Amino acid sequence: MGQSLLTVRYRSLSLLALVVAMAFPFAWLHSSHNLAHLQDDLRIIAIEWTVTLLIALYVFGFEHRAWTDLAVRRIMRRDVLAMAAAIAVEFALVGIASRFVHTPATFPGLRQMAALPITLRVALVCTAGICEEFLYRAFAIEEIGRLSGSRWLGAGISLLAFTLAHGGLYGWTSALIIPFAVGTPLTLLYMWRRNLPVCILMHAGTDAWSLIVLPLLASHLAISA
Repeated sequence: MGQSLLTVRYRSLSLLALVVAMAFPFAWLHSSHNLAHLQDDLRIIAIEWTVTLLIALYVFGFEHRAWTDLAVRRIMRRDVLAMAAAIAVEFALVGIASRFVHTPATFPGLRQMAALPITLRVALVCTAGICEEFLYRAFAIEEIGRLSGSRWLGAGISLLAFTLAHGGLYGWTSALIIPFAVGTPLTLLYMWRRNLPVCILMHAGTDAWSLIVLPLLASHLAISA
């Protein structure tokens, strides 16, 4: 009886942790997140790090999991090659998706992003790379896999949650196919290599391209013109 109650308690806490990890962005269900707005960016950075630290405390403090249980391991040469393949797939999927959907009018342009402090954009890139990969890939996939016995079920649920979590940014339209196109190769890379750091590196690199490199190029070209 005691063991049964302990199991029920564990599963309940585990499910609660999963809800917190994957559903926190839904606080913006009825509002939009404008990347070019300083206050919106600071708010999402604060919330993502808060949730990540809470989940980390649960995983490593309550569950007493090892770092390797959440795929924290060294990046090897094969991981880099796998990441290169995943990036190629991502660019292809995003390119195809962009032909069928239109970016929302509220989505900030490159010059708007360039107007934000570079330190803030770097913070956004690091936050998305570290926090979202820890929550949606490592924790969600491994925890759901532990509860259900299927890591692939965890991969599917986490990908869906990752896609919907971008509703405040892309709007609740067909444009959500874009974060789905980004999340799919990241999820497959995690399932293939089971290496969280390489997923973080890929995610951060993708965001750095769109939030730092392209805005800098747009700003430079505007000045040169």
